[in-house]
Amino acid sequence: MPRPSLLGLAACAALAAAEDPIVTGTAPWQYQLDRTRLVMPASAPFSNVKNAHGVQIDAEDGSIYMIYEPKEIYDGLQCLVKFDKEGRQGTGLGPLELCKYTPHGLRYEYDAAAKQGYLYHAHNGQHVFKTTTDGKIVWELDVTSWQTERPQYWPFLPTEVAVVPGTDVMWVTDGYGSSFVHKFNKTNAEYLGASFGGGKTASIDPLEFNCPHRMMVDAAVPDRMIVMDRANSRFVWVTHEGHYVDHASVAAPVDGLQMPCSYKIANNSVSVVPSLGSLGPMADGAVGIYNHTALAATHMAGAAAAPMSVLEIAKLLGGEGHVHPHDSIMLSNGDIINVCWAPGAMSYWRLLN
Repeated sequence: MPRPSLLGLAACAALAAAEDPIVTGTAPWQYQLDRTRLVMPASAPFSNVKNAHGVQIDAEDGSIYMIYEPKEIYDGLQCLVKFDKEGRQGTGLGPLELCKYTPHGLRYEYDAAAKQGYLYHAHNGQHVFKTTTDGKIVWELDVTSWQTERPQYWPFLPTEVAVVPGTDVMWVTDGYGSSFVHKFNKTNAEYLGASFGGGKTASIDPLEFNCPHRMMVDAAVPDRMIVMDRANSRFVWVTHEGHYVDHASVAAPVDGLQMPCSYKIANNSVSVVPSLGSLGPMADGAVGIYNHTALAATHMAGAAAAPMSVLEIAKLLGGEGHVHPHDSIMLSNGDIINVCWAPGAMSYWRLLN
């Protein structure tokens, strides 16, 4: 009988390794990669995804929305994608305009007064859009005029939108420009004359940021919002008017959790935080799962927030382009979807019971 070649053995080993389940995290928050989900539609081919930037859940039906920055823009392209609540086949939504100006932040809001949901898109190229959940543009905000009208806040590169519940107020974070957060009217995109942050420091009095990358409502605590102060590796709690309340630092000894990008709360008790990784190389990006109930109930005063579990995204999938976790969501069944920046990548993680 002929002996198998070393090349053949290597090929078999590689195939077996590829079929082995990829598992990460610590029980009860342990996950397995599911490669059958997140299938992109023909109008939004994965081969054209430069950066996968934002992901949101529809509070009404559990649908999942994802927005990405394309490598090329061409007629027929769609950069807003809707998946069913199980994260399977995607459907492209919206006009070509939503592919322009570097799509970045995505926020879902159910407007009780209007009795419908909306999406808010923050594009780094000085634009913010409000759309219906099928991608129809309600309004478009162009802030390029701020260069001369409000030079104290320039450059202004929008990264996220947060809507204050029960009001017409929305805050827009400028994570990549001057590190301010600006107050607008969500119904007509009018600037309401209030801003906070800036400074590019980690000060709390006055409150300053260095890359307020994202901002979200803390549904577990009345009158609280959370700002992801990314370059300072901290979570900052503020009131709905932008006044400092508390902050927590990222647990530095935990690899991959520095430079947190987003903070999504599930069931008012657990938070999912994707991070770019250790300062400098940023080659170990991971997703931390935190006990949000404990964090919200404790006066952190800058203390380190320790995760309950860590999904080692870059360590396990870095060779496939999953290097910098940029946004994540936890579904109602505990599964997690993560999207990555530089390069664009998406992954679905199934909770192991």
